[in-house]
Amino acid sequence: MPSTYAQGNCGHCHEQHEAAKSGLLFATNFSGKMTNPYTAADNACFQCHQDASSQSGGITNNNYSATFGGATAESDSIMDAFNQSSYHNLYDIQQYITGSRGTKSFSNFSALYNPCSGCHNAHLAKANKRSTGDPTETVMSKPSDHENLWGDDNGTTELMTSYGTGYQPPLYDGSSTLLEPDGLSTSATTQAGKTPNYNAFCTDCHNSTNVIYSTELGRNLRTFNWSLEVHGEDTASDDSSSYSGWGGSGSETEMQSPYSDSNLGSYVLSCMDCHEPHGSSNAYLIRTSINAGSVSLPSGSSNWDNVCSRCHAVASDLRNLHHRVKDDGDYSCSDCHIGSTRDGNIRPCIECHYHGSSFRGLKTF
Repeated sequence: MPSTYAQGNCGHCHEQHEAAKSGLLFATNFSGKMTNPYTAADNACFQCHQDASSQSGGITNNNYSATFGGATAESDSIMDAFNQSSYHNLYDIQQYITGSRGTKSFSNFSALYNPCSGCHNAHLAKANKRSTGDPTETVMSKPSDHENLWGDDNGTTELMTSYGTGYQPPLYDGSSTLLEPDGLSTSATTQAGKTPNYNAFCTDCHNSTNVIYSTELGRNLRTFNWSLEVHGEDTASDDSSSYSGWGGSGSETEMQSPYSDSNLGSYVLSCMDCHEPHGSSNAYLIRTSINAGSVSLPSGSSNWDNVCSRCHAVASDLRNLHHRVKDDGDYSCSDCHIGSTRDGNIRPCIECHYHGSSFRGLKTF
C-alpha cells in the first residue's frame, strides 16, 4: 500500500460496498469455535493481531507482564496469548455479551459483534503499549459503556488513584525500587496515576451477581464481591508488629518489598497485578511474572506458594502469621494441617484463599 494509506483505514477491515461476511468485514467475524487453539481464520481481529513474524508488518503485542511489568515476553501477539493453556474463552465471551447465556448488568451486544468487543471498541481503541505510562492511550471500553474509552479520564474514577494512597504498584522487573506500569518512578502515587482502574473495568462482568459460564471448567464461574475482598476494597489484618503463641514470640516481616507491614489494612490490588487479560501458561490467567519475580502455576496445580510469596512473607513468617490466627480464634490443627503431621502436609493456600471464599468465619479472601 502507498504510504498515504493511513493506519486504521476503514478499508483495512471492511469492504466499502458489499461483502459476504457480517459487518461488511473481509474476514469471518468469529467462527464460533468453542475452545482454542485459534487460527487467524477464527476471528477477524486475528487477521492482524497474530504472530508478528507470520505477516509483513505484523503487530507485536506482548503479554501484560512484559508490556507493563518489564518481564520477558511469554507471547508476542494477541492470538498467541489466547492460545495459551489458560485463556479468556472467546465462545463463552460471545455467548455472554450477546445474552445467549448467563446474566449481566449491561445491555446485550448485537450478534454482529466480535467477542473482542466485550472489552474493546475497535473504532475507539488506542495503543497503550506505545506509551505504557500514558493511560489516555487506553485500548479498553467497559462493556457497560462501549462507546467510550476506559482509563483516559484524568479524574479519580478511571485510574488507580481512585483508591487514594491505597494502591501500591508492584515492582518493575529488573529493579528493586522502580514500579509498574513503566518502570520510570519509585512513587506509588505517580505510578497509580498511570494505571487504569482495572478493578472497576473487570468487575463490570466479574462480580457478585453476574452469572458467567466457563466451557473450560464446565461450570459457572464463582462470584465475588470486590468490596468484601481483602485483596480488594475490604480491610486486611494489620496485626504484624509482634506475635506470641505456637509460632514463638517476637516480631516478623510479613510483606515483600515494595509492600509495607505498616500499610496493611489499607492496600488494594489491581486485577492486573496478578492476572493476564488474554491468556497465560499459568492456570487462572495468573501472570508468569509478579512483583518482579517469576511465577509458575501449571494447570491442575494446587501449589500457590510461589504465587503468594511474591508479595507475602517467606514460609517461616507465613507459619507464624497463621499460628497467630490460630491463637486468636477457635481453629483446630486440621484446619491447616492434613493428617497428624504437625509441620508437614500443610494445606495449599488455594484451599482457603481465593476470590469469593470464606473460611470458617475469616474475612472473604
